[in-house]
Amino acid sequence: MIAWLIAAALAAPPEGIMSEEVGQWAPYWSAIQDGPLGCWEVTGTAAWDWDLGRYGITKGSASFAARFEDGVWKDFLVRSLGESHAEHGSPTIRTYPHDAMHFAPLIGTIDPSVFAQPSPANAEEEEQRDNILEALLAEIGDDVTTSWSEWSDKRRGIVVHRTMPVGAGGRAEGMVSVLFPDGGLAPSELDITFDEPFSMPKARAVRMRYGDVHLRGRVIDGETWPESEAFSFEASILGYRVWASQTIQYHAFRTCGGAVEFESAPLSQ
Repeated sequence: MIAWLIAAALAAPPEGIMSEEVGQWAPYWSAIQDGPLGCWEVTGTAAWDWDLGRYGITKGSASFAARFEDGVWKDFLVRSLGESHAEHGSPTIRTYPHDAMHFAPLIGTIDPSVFAQPSPANAEEEEQRDNILEALLAEIGDDVTTSWSEWSDKRRGIVVHRTMPVGAGGRAEGMVSVLFPDGGLAPSELDITFDEPFSMPKARAVRMRYGDVHLRGRVIDGETWPESEAFSFEASILGYRVWASQTIQYHAFRTCGGAVEFESAPLSQ
């Protein structure tokens, strides 16, 4: 009995934190995917692995430097660390496609000029750019969500959970979990999982088998600095299996033309 009471006391949130008041943290859950405000020179590495079934396999990695300005990625400089291509019945080819953007960050939004030269034709697209993760959730999910929060003694923070119906007809369910260390308003972890198969609402020939997304950051002086991100999914398209994954590790954020403001260390998963 005494051991149970001690365990219950240790698991309780710090005094003054109302762990069940989800409304305190709900407005800030997406801050981890927005990135810091201001102008930053960012360095990092990315890796990807795409298995497109009979259409071949692509696997590679690259280092990059980019400008991140008020939540928008601009001016990428990419240096390939090697990329392998293998098509059905053909030998593997190793290439080093420098300056080729074969990855896309989930944090922030991407200026269209990163992938194409600016022109009057994409001026409207410039105004409509969205965060990739938010756009995906809007496409596959329903507006109706269920939210709740709880204190996690193991993770030493408030965890906000959100569930949403996803897929055609909303028959499957997606789960979003966000960690707020010590009950503060700056999140450090975001996890999204899709454990149930579902068909894409606007492309029913595409059936998602599984998917997950993980964002990690470090909270410094009430602001979240991105450290890493990863996603993977498995799907079938007209009966053909497709599998993909991507990881990005952010190494440093330096004020534009200034000194290093934040330097990350590899995270243990």
